Amino acid sequence: MPRYIDDQVLQYAGSILQDKVMFGTDYPPAVQRKLLWENAEAFLDI
Repeated sequence: MPRYIDDQVLQYAGSILQDKVMFGTDYPPAVQRKLLWENAEAFLDI
């Protein structure tokens, strides 16, 4: 996760850019999978 994401970027990502914004990471694949999917799956018990 970046240390800092400008508030304006977050605002636009949640509004007019919501269909055009993607999140990318250079974490190792196993960590990336946990960050983007498995942790939420475990938390939501699905």
